[in-house]
Amino acid sequence: IGTGTGLVTATGAGTTTVSYTVSGCAATAVVTVNAVPVDVSTITTLCVGSTATLAMTPTGGVWSSAATNVSVNSTTGAVTGIATGAATITYTSGTCQTTRTITVISTPVISGVSGLCVGSSATLTSGSTGGSWTSSNTAIVTIATTSGAMTGGAAGNATITYTAGGCFATRNITVSAGPAPITGASSVCAGSTTTLTTTTGGGTWTSSNTSIARVGSLTGTVTGVAAGSVNITYSLGSGCVVTWPITVNALPGAISGTMSVCVGSSSALTSLGGTGVWSSSNTAIATIGSSTGFFTGVAAGTATISYTIGTLPGCSATATVTVNTPPSAITGPSSICMGSSAALTTASTGGTWSSSNTIIATIGSLTGVVTGVNTGFAIITYSLGAGCIATKIVTVNLPPPGISGASRVCVGGSTTLTDPASGGVWSSSITGVATVGSTSGVVSGVLGGVVTISYQVSEGCVATYPVTVNSVPAITGIRSLCAWGDTFTIHDADGTGIYSSTLVTVANLGSGNARVTSSVPGTGTITYTLPTGCTTSAPVTVNPLPGAITGSYSICVGGAATLSSSPGGGNWTSGATTIATVGSISGLTSGIAAGTARITYTLLTGCKTDTTVRVNPIPAGITGWGSVITVGTSSTYADATPGGIWTCSNPAIATIGMTTGTVYGVSPGVVTISYTVGTSCAATRVLRVQVLPGTGK
Repeated sequence: IGTGTGLVTATGAGTTTVSYTVSGCAATAVVTVNAVPVDVSTITTLCVGSTATLAMTPTGGVWSSAATNVSVNSTTGAVTGIATGAATITYTSGTCQTTRTITVISTPVISGVSGLCVGSSATLTSGSTGGSWTSSNTAIVTIATTSGAMTGGAAGNATITYTAGGCFATRNITVSAGPAPITGASSVCAGSTTTLTTTTGGGTWTSSNTSIARVGSLTGTVTGVAAGSVNITYSLGSGCVVTWPITVNALPGAISGTMSVCVGSSSALTSLGGTGVWSSSNTAIATIGSSTGFFTGVAAGTATISYTIGTLPGCSATATVTVNTPPSAITGPSSICMGSSAALTTASTGGTWSSSNTIIATIGSLTGVVTGVNTGFAIITYSLGAGCIATKIVTVNLPPPGISGASRVCVGGSTTLTDPASGGVWSSSITGVATVGSTSGVVSGVLGGVVTISYQVSEGCVATYPVTVNSVPAITGIRSLCAWGDTFTIHDADGTGIYSSTLVTVANLGSGNARVTSSVPGTGTITYTLPTGCTTSAPVTVNPLPGAITGSYSICVGGAATLSSSPGGGNWTSGATTIATVGSISGLTSGIAAGTARITYTLLTGCKTDTTVRVNPIPAGITGWGSVITVGTSSTYADATPGGIWTCSNPAIATIGMTTGTVYGVSPGVVTISYTVGTSCAATRVLRVQVLPGTGK
């Protein structure tokens, strides 16, 4: 409160005492401050005819409306929309008031159908905007939320609701079962009929344009009247319908054009009428362009060609075409020489031959023999009936002048043939006898015989030349000798040639034989020359002999000695292994039994040398006088092994007869008496020579 003004201002709900004081004396008054009501409801709009309840705190106040388009219960706060527009609602609690503005909007009104057919559609509308559509049963009716477009899904009833600004309107929609789908042809020819059907009975058929097609109202039989398109409708009493589009096609005109062709040939067919499709009843006989009418013969026979407008086979014009067998291909040369002839042939019969240019080439009309007249080309034709022909281009060429060169060549040799004409190709009639370079003309002998060499400048223009290939039989016999007089005989099956040689000596023995004799080591050549001049050669190697065998040629039974020769690497053998053996590599010779054996040393070349080795028996043992004799006396020793030699180790003490074995004491001393067979096989005896006691001798 203002202390000087007395102006009271409320600051909170409740009661307070206000005092006015003058000179200590005061007057008082109780002041009550009421709370301002608080709106706790959210309602701002109402639909015309709808009711809602407002709420305020504290309760117990009084409600009132400032406009007649909204009524309000003064105690409960229930408001009812009377007419569209805005109204202010006041709530008074004590001396305090709170207001709320309520806007009344109109209730939507639904316009449109109340019934649908299963599968059909319709759109509902409302005067208001911004609302949404819903269906109480989407299995029966579906509806677009914003557009109101609905479709019947199944027979039955569904409630459609349109809600806008909280206000809504409803409409009951009845969905009736429609006819079953129509089945049948989608096109018919003008003047022809086709029948449409549906499994639903009791309906009637109608045409959208009877000047194009008529339909029996009860039968569904459609009759084509004129080219065009119509819709055929089947209607039930419920208003439900099903439609079927059908096209009426005009009949094509008659097919015209050439109806007979040869296999591989073509012809264009035509037909008056609309745009159609061509087809063949047998594409193995004749094919036809589906849009062009251009048909081609494939095999001999007949086929039906159809020109069809639309999709029904009935809108067609047909014609029979014949495909004739053409002549078989012409076989024979594609070129001949001027002035020469060749026969052309074909597997067909009954036709005639002709030439496009008889100045270049003529042909027998019945024989097919073509003759070159002048250089150039002509088209040769073989004609059968029905215009079927086979052709072949024949070129007439100038012949080559002629082949020159040697007419003989040896096997393995070569010669060059020539022809003045250029650009030709050489060939051999038997490449196993002689080959020839295709561009060089070089003839190479392969095998003895006669061959024809050809030079072809163009097809049919060939010059030929016989060439004899002379054979050169192979030389047979040993090709390796040992030096200094080794010999062998060589042979050639032809038997008419002469042998010659280098390094070695060849003696012609006749009948293709010759003796070859070696001399110094080295490599020589044997040459065999036939009367045709063809030669063959073979190398001959003369190998050196090994050096003389050195070492002991006499050994004892049971003894051994090493033999040697040069060069090394050879092989040792014994001619009498019961007498002596020899190591094949080492040359160690061992005595086996008394006698002689031939020991041979052979090199890898086969050249060898040999020697005789004697194996001496070992003496049986010295027998006879004892081991003591006196000076001046003699005694005789003996050994059962014959052929030995007796020796004394010191002739100054004792002497012995070389062959007799008689020993003579010369002076006192000790000597060794030996009996030796061969060079080293010996038996010995120690002998003492003494003086007789008392004699000084």
